[in-house]
Amino acid sequence: MAKRKINRRKLEKSRPRLALLDLVEVGIVIGLLTALVVAYYWLRNPVSLPIRHVYVEGDLRHVSDAEVTGLSSKPGFAGFFYTDLRGIEASLEQLPWVKSVSVRRQWPDMLIVSLQEQTPVARWGSDALLNSAGEIFTPNNVREFTDLPVVFGPLEQSRTLVKRFHDINAMLESVGLNLRALAQDDRHAWHLLLGNGIPVALGRDNPDARIQRFVRSFSQVITTRSAQIAAIDLRYTNGFAVSWRDVEFSNHTEETE
Repeated sequence: MAKRKINRRKLEKSRPRLALLDLVEVGIVIGLLTALVVAYYWLRNPVSLPIRHVYVEGDLRHVSDAEVTGLSSKPGFAGFFYTDLRGIEASLEQLPWVKSVSVRRQWPDMLIVSLQEQTPVARWGSDALLNSAGEIFTPNNVREFTDLPVVFGPLEQSRTLVKRFHDINAMLESVGLNLRALAQDDRHAWHLLLGNGIPVALGRDNPDARIQRFVRSFSQVITTRSAQIAAIDLRYTNGFAVSWRDVEFSNHTEETE
């Protein structure tokens, strides 16, 4: 019985101490939570950790540093940790010459913008340009690229047209010719303009076979008179027609398969 009385007394003596520890722990937790809330709002305040520098990576020829830094330094930044990187990327992607872009932070006050410009390989008609993937983009200075070949046709066929241009050009180069323009009309017929200014009607069906037939005959028959050619018509089953500059008739060369 005496042992139980001693334990009860110890328990009664420890109660105030435990209550005091509980209050201290509660106070510490409240203090930590308050500090976290204060730190959260402090970090969100752009004045606390502002973005002071924007560094641009990439070989820029058509996009200026001022354009990049201007779109990367808009008002409304939420400080270093809360700056909307995806939003900045989306803004930069609206620039016509930007093909791809990524933005990352660098402590303590810098944004690093990695940017890749478009590389034009052809003009799309007279108002736009094409990259190697056949993607259309429309910068303000399209007229500066008159040295590029022209490709044009149905909008949804831009990728196919770029590939077709390179395939046909490769075949023509084997006989010293090159392609200045390729177009596909509403009826899906192909039209070419050679580098020497000669127009070529290719038709709709079997364009590769018709080009190959023309290339074989060109090197064997008419290569020495290419300067007198006014136009070429490849829309024949087994041959093609040549219009000469110095005569008023067409010469139809037949080929056997």
